[in-house]
Amino acid sequence: MPACAQLPAVTMHRITEHHPCRSLLWSAAAVATLLLGVAVACPNADCRPLSALDSAGLHLAHGWQAAWMTDLLHGATWLGSLWLLAPLSLLIAWQERRQKGWRVALFVPANLLVVGIVSYITTLAVARPRPDLFPALTAMPTDWSYPSGHSMQISALALAWLFRPGAVPSFQRLGIATLLIVVVAASRVYLQVHFPSDVIFGLLTTICCVMALREWPVWQMKNP
Repeated sequence: MPACAQLPAVTMHRITEHHPCRSLLWSAAAVATLLLGVAVACPNADCRPLSALDSAGLHLAHGWQAAWMTDLLHGATWLGSLWLLAPLSLLIAWQERRQKGWRVALFVPANLLVVGIVSYITTLAVARPRPDLFPALTAMPTDWSYPSGHSMQISALALAWLFRPGAVPSFQRLGIATLLIVVVAASRVYLQVHFPSDVIFGLLTTICCVMALREWPVWQMKNP
């Protein structure tokens, strides 16, 4: 019998309800979202001309430029850096291990790792050039543009922490996570280092990835 059709099994561990089919559906949604983003961002081989979404977004960000906002978002954008988020995810796992064990505690760093791999492979496969419509307000990264790694990384950590197994998200925590994600995502467009479509489809893909990983039975297992 296919795994999707089986009722939740009872083994030596207590297992809460899990849904392998939903994991597959969320995974398929992540792939579909990435492909849709490619269709919007790069309808032809050289990713030109810009879509109406990307052109309008870059013009809007350029029109909002101010010295204080540039300083603020130049600092805020580093909240999406892997150099910050990787150690933070391990710290979260270290704190969670006592209550839930290492297997469940690794949910947050596992999400960051998976999303990072998805972002890296997609970046190489699509090879979209960085924006050049306006001068960048920070050092232009040397890698490709689609999708936004910073946006995906901060959303992976924030959403995985918010919806980690056993956690009950509150409106306050949801608000904090949403604010962090929006600020980092907006900073990438404002600084002219990413197109809006890089950010939007990167965020949507990350949501699908986190939800797919959350449905894996291993995270639902509790220590006997």
